[in-house]
Amino acid sequence: MQDQPSVNYIIKCERVAFFDNYFYRKPQPIAGADASTFRVLAQWFGADREHVYFLHNIVTGADPASFVYLGGYNWQWAKDHAYVYCFWPSKAATRWRVLESQRVAGFQILPGCRFAEYAGDGELVFYTGKLIRGCDAPSFHIMPVEQIEDKITRPSIHFARDRSRIYFDGKLLKQANPNTFRVISSALANNMEYGIDGVNAFFKDWARGKLVVSSQTALPASLQANS
Repeated sequence: MQDQPSVNYIIKCERVAFFDNYFYRKPQPIAGADASTFRVLAQWFGADREHVYFLHNIVTGADPASFVYLGGYNWQWAKDHAYVYCFWPSKAATRWRVLESQRVAGFQILPGCRFAEYAGDGELVFYTGKLIRGCDAPSFHIMPVEQIEDKITRPSIHFARDRSRIYFDGKLLKQANPNTFRVISSALANNMEYGIDGVNAFFKDWARGKLVVSSQTALPASLQANS
């Protein structure tokens, strides 16, 4: 068999190894992988006739015949005939969740999410692999951000909604009024996203890594006239 280098997988002398310059200084051998049937599925994924591999570890229970990589950014989504999966690449190569779905065939990354953080099957919605409990999946969508200067909209990084609720990073915003809620941003305010509902303003404090709720009157001056 000829040597078959790939983006991250190396097949050489009937052995398979995983290697990238981000996590490892040398190739990580995949013990027991069958080089003759091994195929590369995506940057972080491979399979042989018996197993699916995430980096260099076996994804226990995953079906190699039906396993499909769906895509991702920081979070990687995939499915087989029975389950859906959310993976986080790491040096340990052990970070993933198996997600139960009654509609595996319809499971996909949701349109409009900029970093593939949301996925769902039409009945359930997940944020970074965690179920958003109680949301109305058919009406769930990423909210648009209104850029004050040019009136152009773009998908929000933080805010989503369904027909009756607002969500921030996958968590319910109980204080927000869904009837009046919108998201605005300004270049003069560092292009930060501010959710507003006529009373309160919601935004992420990046220094503390948490949501801040304040009076809408405390918004930066560049946003006041459009709030």
